[in-house]
Amino acid sequence: MEKLEIDGSMKLYLDGKRFQTLTCVEGSAVIQYERGSKNLASGSSCLIPASLNSFVLKGKGTVIRAYVPDKESNVLDPLRKRGYTEEDWSVIAGL
Repeated sequence: MEKLEIDGSMKLYLDGKRFQTLTCVEGSAVIQYERGSKNLASGSSCLIPASLNSFVLKGKGTVIRAYVPDKESNVLDPLRKRGYTEEDWSVIAGL
């Protein structure tokens, strides 16, 4: 899960393996993709299909981006880069 503070626009990418959800918790945003756009008002959510390669999020506000992370690239690699070992994370359930 990521908290995105938007003030302008940002391009976001998907890995093609899993869908994501976007929930606007403050302000408003517009999701622009190859075939159209979707308004995202405060309090609303949108499912982003895995088949979408990228999209642009425009507006001013706070959006929560939620997805099931890839264990290796999103969890373990960042831990390794910070100096943690398998022994360190073996105490965390699911890792």
